[in-house]
Amino acid sequence: MRSIRMAALGLLCLGAAAASRPAAAQSDAAVRTAVSAGYTRFVAALQHKSTQELEALFAPGFSAKGPDGEEQDRSRTIAQFTGIMRACQSITWPNTILTLKVSGSTASVTRRGALTGVIVGPDKKPHNLVMDMTSSDVWVKIGSAWLMKRTVVTSAKASMDGTPMPLGKGRTAGAKPAGRPKK
Repeated sequence: MRSIRMAALGLLCLGAAAASRPAAAQSDAAVRTAVSAGYTRFVAALQHKSTQELEALFAPGFSAKGPDGEEQDRSRTIAQFTGIMRACQSITWPNTILTLKVSGSTASVTRRGALTGVIVGPDKKPHNLVMDMTSSDVWVKIGSAWLMKRTVVTSAKASMDGTPMPLGKGRTAGAKPAGRPKK
């Protein structure tokens, strides 16, 4: 189950994507549309199992902070999602932008995502993954594209096959919770 927990943490750390728009200044509504499209592209990259699509979504210097406070850089995040893509049989991840504040070529976003998916575990069996998370994300406009620069997971709940998965402070994605029965 270690790799499944790693996959869950990786999914929680993100929701990144790129969205293209003309180089001219954009209204908040246009930025909201571009960022929303970016989250959709992120999920599509996972569904397509495309590392190349995924790499195009993160700004240089991208960083993520998980619910346990663990920081990770762009290359580690991409590696983690590559593993997730290999394990995923199916995934849906609708995202809702709760707040958006634009300042020049930077957008600060609070979003909520509700992920459901089927992941093949080390036992070679499918497992139902459900996650509900909220994050504070920073998007930057580079050229004509909006790219995710930073994400901080501010709240997260996850379950695997209906069993809650602890993801809080002091937990690592791969650690087995004490007392959890083997399946």
